[in-house]
Amino acid sequence: MRFVQYIFLFWLTCSAGSAQAEIIRSYETAIDLTSDGVMNVTETIIYDYSGTEKHGIYRDILLSVPDTASNPFFERYLDIDIIGVTRNGILEPYKIEPSRKQTSLKIGSDSVTLSGTQVYEIQYTVRGGLVRFTDGTLGLSFNAVPGDWPVGIGESRVTVSAPEGSLDPSVVCYSWGNDCQVRAIDERTFVYEDQGPITIEQRVDESLVVYAPTERLKLLPLLIGLFGALLAISFFQAVRYRNEFRYTRAGAVVTQYEPYPNVSPIVMSYLKRRKVDAIALTAGVLSLIYSGVFSFRHVPATEDTEEDFVLTLKSTTVHDAVDQRIIELFFPAQVTDESISLNKFNETGKTNVGEGLRRSYLLKKIKSILNATLVDEGFMGSFKLTFLSRWTGMFVLAGLLSLLVYLENEVLGQVLAWISLITTFVILHIISLRFTEKGYDYERYTDGFKDFLSVTETERYAFHENPRNHPEYFMKYLPYAIALGVAKEWAGLFSTDVITASETIGIGTRDPNLIVSTLGHFAMSVNRTVLYSKAAERTARAKMSSSRGFGSGGIGLGGGGGGGRSW
Repeated sequence: MRFVQYIFLFWLTCSAGSAQAEIIRSYETAIDLTSDGVMNVTETIIYDYSGTEKHGIYRDILLSVPDTASNPFFERYLDIDIIGVTRNGILEPYKIEPSRKQTSLKIGSDSVTLSGTQVYEIQYTVRGGLVRFTDGTLGLSFNAVPGDWPVGIGESRVTVSAPEGSLDPSVVCYSWGNDCQVRAIDERTFVYEDQGPITIEQRVDESLVVYAPTERLKLLPLLIGLFGALLAISFFQAVRYRNEFRYTRAGAVVTQYEPYPNVSPIVMSYLKRRKVDAIALTAGVLSLIYSGVFSFRHVPATEDTEEDFVLTLKSTTVHDAVDQRIIELFFPAQVTDESISLNKFNETGKTNVGEGLRRSYLLKKIKSILNATLVDEGFMGSFKLTFLSRWTGMFVLAGLLSLLVYLENEVLGQVLAWISLITTFVILHIISLRFTEKGYDYERYTDGFKDFLSVTETERYAFHENPRNHPEYFMKYLPYAIALGVAKEWAGLFSTDVITASETIGIGTRDPNLIVSTLGHFAMSVNRTVLYSKAAERTARAKMSSSRGFGSGGIGLGGGGGGGRSW
């Protein structure tokens, strides 16, 4: 008895659920085949939303045609032209969302919700719908009632009209793989009836109906060819580049007593770490202080205030593009005698996204100028593809080709996407800026100068130039010691009385170790400038990035078809 009760409850649950389910009560398609081979199609869909509330339906019309094109580089497709849509006899708004695989109609309005039973009528024309059957005869093969609907289809009916005598009485009609009922109204009209999807195949007299296939260039072979050419050119260019700059670091490091000629501290820092960070900016700012462009004042921390640094713009006359960008970074208006508090400067960059983006742009510009400088001076070898100026262009193109291939063949598209990604990173590793012969000579020279700045006192006996005998060296070479990361070691070689008051650059102490420590705090404050600029760029990008989309597929033996859904 209990088992019977369970069965009864299960039946009630299923009945209640089915009562609320959406369903297509009736699907009628009228096809009028004209003598020029164009099909005028009218679909009448009686859609029951039951107890749900939706805005409308999608109707997806597949564009594939089960026929071969005139050559392997082309493919057959259906040329769909939407005439109009009505709901319950009144014009209904719709949007066309075309793609290479299908034409999607988004029928309905965002501001209107529907329920109950609605009658939709969709009118469109189809060019290129006729096909060649395997025996060479001309025919109509069309998914007149599409099967890719997530809801059930009740009664379905297809009416085909054509010029008199053009339709062959022998008809093949499928409904879920089974034959459907066919009856001839007269010599020019046939009716197909069943429940569910209907695909029809019917021969057509070629003397009465024109065969005008629509063809388009096939993307897959073209894209594979372009993709292969892209990788081949990239590979040979990378090999050429690697052979051209195949120098190594081989060679003895000899101690040097002064920096490499005509190389500024910020360039030296960038050559060492290949990034515009707080250390590079600190070296650059210190150089501008030495040259009289900036003045600098250290404000020690108190019980009520935090440690701060005040920069004042004394001159805008510089001869280096990097120095000009550093001035713009801290002083956008470039007004002489203008002063900034670094704490307030950083707070503005943190709270003002626009200001943060401006600084991020300038930091990238500084890096770009430094790269160009290294190439122009012959320290680095530049690499440019013959048809693209940057490797990022190659990556974008490879990704785009992979995406287009994915639209044609998902598996192959995914494979090519991974190949393009891996190849890009490999090529990037190979073609990234590399030292030339001059560059490696510079690196060995700088390593020798770094030894001079950083070796311990016990090792000084081997040097001809002992820094203790030249106190003026401390401030002169301090920016370079900062750039090379040995400022602490450099300061440890000098006593507290070797620096004159005029050389303290506004720090307020003559102790080399305290000067280096203070500049370390300044570098940490500058680092916040860099971090806030990058954070502002990430925030702006996150706000601007969004994506959405719709789509569905379909099945069927003939052209057209597809399906739809409610929304």
